[in-house]
Amino acid sequence: MSLHIVKDYFYENNLSCVIAQNQKIVFTSKESGVKPLLTYIQTHGTSIHSLIVADRIIGKAAALLASYLHVQQIYTPILSVSGKEILDRYGIQVEYETLVPYIQNRAKTGPCPMEILVSSIATSQEAYEKIAHVVKESF
Repeated sequence: MSLHIVKDYFYENNLSCVIAQNQKIVFTSKESGVKPLLTYIQTHGTSIHSLIVADRIIGKAAALLASYLHVQQIYTPILSVSGKEILDRYGIQVEYETLVPYIQNRAKTGPCPMEILVSSIATSQEAYEKIAHVVKESF
């Protein structure tokens, strides 16, 4: 399955996240933030490779989760500079519409809480553990 097909499916179904593997869509979500990627990791694990992802917003937190998942390609309408740096470092091909300095919080008053959480984290393993702990605590 190509990134183009995943991207089309993402838009046609008004989703926040689509994950494809082995020529089929294996996960979709309309949830916001990093929750779709986190849910995928917790339900499918990380041993699957060659994933293709379309996600509404990719910042550093989502990029670290994508690298933890061994994602091969990503499409996103909005990509942060730090998210692009992570994707480049891990060799994940990315197609995006807009590159922004950082991902804003929902009130648009500053950085997204997940971006703040992972600002000093460099490894995908550490990011996953910290994000999973914080998200678990908030629900």
